[in-house]
Amino acid sequence: MAREGRAADRYGALAPQEGRRTRQISTARETHRVVGRLRKPHGQHGEVAVVPLVEHPGTVFVPKARVYVLNDAREVLAGPLVVTRRRAYHREWLLGFEGVTSRAAVEEWRDQLVAVDE
Repeated sequence: MAREGRAADRYGALAPQEGRRTRQISTARETHRVVGRLRKPHGQHGEVAVVPLVEHPGTVFVPKARVYVLNDAREVLAGPLVVTRRRAYHREWLLGFEGVTSRAAVEEWRDQLVAVDE
């Protein structure tokens, strides 16, 4: 079944063509790895509901982990935030952060991205 009737180089990796520019995706500044989507505030004590975008969120959302809140353009809106509380809640994780004690403080982060340092 392997290579039956197919050109040998049809599915191989392509080298950049001469004269074309290639984009550099990461910048020289800090880079962040997106690990979840902050869905909404939860409760009155500053906790947030996060939908994980990683395979093992229990290893990412640990106490004392430093996370950032990013917008869709990957600009930092808040952080670094230190995780103080975490618990699994259905298919989401509820996170609490050091120094964040009210729902109003996290309301503006609704539907933003959660990231960690790479």
